[in-house]
Amino acid sequence: MNCTLRKVVIFGEGGSQREVDFYSGLNVITGHSKKGKSALIEIVDYCLCSSLSTIPKGIISDYSKLYCVVLKLGETYLLIGRPAWNKSETNGIYVEYEGASFDLDSISVSYFSDKVLHKVKGAGQDLIERHLGLNVSNTQLPESSAKPRKASLRNMTPFLFQYQNLVASKHALLSKLEDHYKKKDIIDQIPIFLGIVNDEYYSLRRQIDEIDQKLKRINREKEKDKSFYDEYQRKLEGIYRNYYSVVGVQYPGYSGLQGLISLKNNLPEIDDSEYLKTDSIRRYNTLKKIQADLSFRLDVVNTEISDVAQTQVYAKKTAASLNVEKEKNELSLVEDPQCPVCGSDVEELAEEAVAVKHALSSLNSEINSMISFARYDSEQLEILKENRRKLQKEIRENEAELNILQGYKGRLKEYKNKRDTIVYLRAQIELLADQVARKVTVSEYGDEELRRELKGLKEAISVYDFEQDIKQAEGDLSGWMSSICNNLDFEDEFRPANLSIKLDELVVYHRDKKHGKVSLSDMGSGANWLAFHLSASMGMLRLFAQSKSSVVPSFLFLDQPSQVYFPSSFDKDNVDKKNVENIYISIIRELETIREESGVDAQVIVLDHASDLDLGEYNFDDYVRRDWHGSQALI
Repeated sequence: MNCTLRKVVIFGEGGSQREVDFYSGLNVITGHSKKGKSALIEIVDYCLCSSLSTIPKGIISDYSKLYCVVLKLGETYLLIGRPAWNKSETNGIYVEYEGASFDLDSISVSYFSDKVLHKVKGAGQDLIERHLGLNVSNTQLPESSAKPRKASLRNMTPFLFQYQNLVASKHALLSKLEDHYKKKDIIDQIPIFLGIVNDEYYSLRRQIDEIDQKLKRINREKEKDKSFYDEYQRKLEGIYRNYYSVVGVQYPGYSGLQGLISLKNNLPEIDDSEYLKTDSIRRYNTLKKIQADLSFRLDVVNTEISDVAQTQVYAKKTAASLNVEKEKNELSLVEDPQCPVCGSDVEELAEEAVAVKHALSSLNSEINSMISFARYDSEQLEILKENRRKLQKEIRENEAELNILQGYKGRLKEYKNKRDTIVYLRAQIELLADQVARKVTVSEYGDEELRRELKGLKEAISVYDFEQDIKQAEGDLSGWMSSICNNLDFEDEFRPANLSIKLDELVVYHRDKKHGKVSLSDMGSGANWLAFHLSASMGMLRLFAQSKSSVVPSFLFLDQPSQVYFPSSFDKDNVDKKNVENIYISIIRELETIREESGVDAQVIVLDHASDLDLGEYNFDDYVRRDWHGSQALI
């Protein structure tokens, strides 16, 4: 997007103000520490609707009444003013759009006096996003369980600012990525920032998912309806068979559910002269006999199950008790009883002994019988229970048919006329057939219309070649980063640089023949870390600039990129100084490439200590917007 930073203004009390102008290409703010260089990033971030102010407290915060950032949108301007954090209007923000003829030198604090102060997290941020073209109000995708949220200007800022403690860090490539949820939001919204997708894309995705869900529900409903039709088809066919049985005509059968329903319109009539006794009575009587037999058999099975269960519980106890009695009798039994005085046999006692022997024999039989019952195992019980289930099912089926024939039989007895039964069965047929017919009518699912709508939505979303566009962006970005890195102070062991990035991770790797995939944190040396950061941030700047529908401003802040080197002397042959100079030359050339390929005047703002650099064909002083090495400073 052709949006750059044109001016930063700080308004103090009494109408005083401090300002810094910026232009396309490279902009350098150079100076010693504590001059306010890094505060420029914090001021711009604050004016881009930050929830907090990280503007340094002290001289700057004491001076400031209102901060103002001017963005250049093509040939027009967007003026953003925000009261200082210590003011009562902290949650307010001014957002004003001005045409190409607007005089930037005329900006004063009075400019905002009659302007609307919008709420920062509300109309203010919405206005800024609208001017940038960021209009995606709901980024929720069907597979996400997160709450609907809009694409946010705040999720762009990691691509705009390389802070002093970040630009050469080995632990993080961009700011805000340490927060898992924030990182996910940023990554999810990159396709929006690149202009690959827009609000319509997310709407189409949600509509497609909604129709998919409806079609799934319809399929489930069809399955339920199939069960309904199968059940009622059996019921209706049973009534038809009974009807034809009463009439005395052979049942003709049918073709399909509609054929079964239509059969009610061509039911045969009876001959009134026919004798009233019909096959239906015989069938009813037969069913009654069958039902009685089934009930009797069920009672027998239930009795057997109960007996077996009781036998299993008590048989062992009975057997044990009989064994005790047996043992007692065996102990008291005398084979040849004799008189204890004379020693002669006693016939009466001998007869009793024989009787006891017979009793013991009978007792043994009883015990063996009890043991047999006790061994009646669970498998026999299961067989009985299975027989019971089958009998119960047959009884239910016969009962249903008997209920139908019972109506006929009762009416036949009451009116002595077969026609009454026919009318009764006709009524049942009409009622049941109408129920099924209404169900068929109501069950016009509308799935064909939904499928046509789904096809149209998929055709509409097919113009968003999401995966291919992301793959293309990753390929371009990896190539640009590698090219930039090869021009920087990258360790010889890893040359040539072969950087790659996955936009769904926002992690940069160097793919090395010897060491494999090497991440930022795997690298040693601040020079390598700096090369990673500069390559990635400049590559992202180029990617956003060249994406015609991108909504990300085309400026990048780099705070203290020379800190890795801190040249001890500034002799022309100093290696560290040459590396710093090479950084600036690489930035200038990359910005020229962006302008040539995309027509976008992208902007890099470097806040640094370095000065008096020899940039060869480029004059360093031409890029210096403020030099605060002497007594000069932001405030």
